[in-house]
Amino acid sequence: MTPSRYSTTHCGKSERTKTILAVVFLLAVIAAWIITLSTEQQPKGHDTEHPMPNAHTSWLQTYYVGDGNGF
Repeated sequence: MTPSRYSTTHCGKSERTKTILAVVFLLAVIAAWIITLSTEQQPKGHDTEHPMPNAHTSWLQTYYVGDGNGF
């Protein structure tokens, strides 16, 4: 039986090396992405602070009766 160039049972050193390098590169990219996501810091505090315009409202001003059916 003569070896075929389409045979998948025999793999040359250069093809194995290329595959290994591709896998290592992919793992390095995924590891760098995970490290980047895990080291992001959330901003502390609020972006801006604004005073409340209607801070002194009474209960009568905020009371809502409903739809009129008693519920």
